[in-house]
Amino acid sequence: MGKTPTNKRPSIKKPAHAASTGRCDGEAAAGKELSFNNYLDLESSWNLVSEFRQTAVVIVKHNTPCGVAVADKLLDAYSGALACDPVSAFGGIVALNKEVDGATAAEMAKIFLECVIAPGYRPEAMEIFKKKENLRILHLPSFITTAAKEFDVKRVSGGLLVQEKDYAAPKELKVVTKRAPTPEEMVSLEFAWPVAKHVKSNAIVLARGVQTVGLGAGQMSRIDSLKLAWMKLNQQQPLILGKPESRS
Repeated sequence: MGKTPTNKRPSIKKPAHAASTGRCDGEAAAGKELSFNNYLDLESSWNLVSEFRQTAVVIVKHNTPCGVAVADKLLDAYSGALACDPVSAFGGIVALNKEVDGATAAEMAKIFLECVIAPGYRPEAMEIFKKKENLRILHLPSFITTAAKEFDVKRVSGGLLVQEKDYAAPKELKVVTKRAPTPEEMVSLEFAWPVAKHVKSNAIVLARGVQTVGLGAGQMSRIDSLKLAWMKLNQQQPLILGKPESRS
């Protein structure tokens, strides 16, 4: 299926410099064939969830995150991500960086989702997902790493814009405000930093603990993005997740 009903089925061509494992290598475990927009959303969601080595879940809608959370248990991470914006999550893409268990799959099956992508699925999870005929399930066993040296390519009239993808993480944090963040606030800031990288500019990420509680994206004015994120915060009463026991 193409981007619109008038487009032909999308095709994927993998250049020689591409990473050994990417979204186009994901094994379809069940469900319908992927559409053009599914590929784009899967790319966005997997790129973001791959930022975390802790147990993490990302929900993406229309190529934009609408919920991100980290927790010790996968079910808690999914519940935290969903709580950020459950309305927008309907019909979204869910990326998980750990093997999906039955309890998490059962919770996910309660709403309509387009795709799920994860490094693995337990048999009980697959039994639950296979009952959802329209759910596309992808298995992608490894993360993209800095060694991949992939490029970000954008088409412009008459040529291509090419740059290396941004895999860098801040090595040293410098406080520039009059009041330094508390240890708890610093945990939230470190969590929100990679999330902001994947939210469309102008991007606002509101976080408590290690979950997003409001996201404002794609507005011409930062003030409007902040208003949108604040509105999302006040619409919901998210389950606030604290610092995971292990951040390794």
